[in-house]
Amino acid sequence: MAWFMGHADAVYALAFYRVGGDRELAADVVQETFLKALQRMEEYDPQRGPMTMWLGNITRNCIRTVRRRAGRDEVVGTAEHVDGQMLSALRNVGSSPLPEEILQRRETRELVAVTLSKLRCEYREVLIDRYYEQHPVKAIACSRGVTEGAVKSLLHRARQAFKNAFVNSAEVMVRDADSRGKAR
Repeated sequence: MAWFMGHADAVYALAFYRVGGDRELAADVVQETFLKALQRMEEYDPQRGPMTMWLGNITRNCIRTVRRRAGRDEVVGTAEHVDGQMLSALRNVGSSPLPEEILQRRETRELVAVTLSKLRCEYREVLIDRYYEQHPVKAIACSRGVTEGAVKSLLHRARQAFKNAFVNSAEVMVRDADSRGKAR
């Protein structure tokens, strides 16, 4: 019970974020994650990284399974729910950073989730490990069985891929809004 309680919040937070804030789906993911973790406990190797990283990997796999069962392959953000301020910021996303108030919005979180879902698996996982779960590069390297330099290189490529995909998604969102006549 202590093991579950010690990790449940982190697993739920990751699941909640990755399923776009759907509490029921997140709870299903948590349940599935801990069932799988109990079945595979002998596979956990503390030398490869902390328990939270191991559970994070199981959680990501369970998210795909639970989404498939629920008929939701990815979080979908649409231009129907964005206002002029958001669209203005998205129009300039390739050339200037998003303002803090835009970064805090649900629509931005959805766009980030959609962008992450479009990345290669290794890019998505290393970005989540480093920036969402805030694991140090050394721990990520250890869990992957690679050098810290390899992780830094992977992070660099992953950030670039994320930026390109995010800008493309933002452009699609703006075009969609423009075609609906909302952004004029």
